[in-house]
Order: sequence, then C-alpha cells, then structure tokens
Amino acid sequence: MKTHDSSKFMDWREAKKNALSKTISTRIPVDRIEELKVQANKLDILYQFYIKMIIAEGLKGRTA
Repeated sequence: MKTHDSSKFMDWREAKKNALSKTISTRIPVDRIEELKVQANKLDILYQFYIKMIIAEGLKGRTA
C-alpha cells in the first residue's frame, strides 16, 4: 500500500508541535476545489494537506 510522504515538501525536524487545532468551515467554489485536487494529486498529497500548505506559505513573513 502506497502512503503519502510529505517529507519532500516539509522538513519535519523544524516543525513546531501544535497540540491544538481547530476545524473551520469556509465556502470555496467547486471549480477551485477541483483544481486544488488536481494540483495535490500531481504532488501525490491529500488536497486538504495541500490547502494547509498554501495557507502556511501565504502567511510566511507576514506580520499583523
């Protein structure tokens, strides 16, 4: 059985442990979700993880 390996996208040794997480709900157009799934599939990762990666990348270097 093939598993998803995110180590080529993220250095887990530098990851911060986050004991807390929260489920959120947001509306995203269906065509955009389909595009996210296509892109995630090309990277061989789950699309939900891909969305988290995009959000994290967007937040890098930003200050309030």
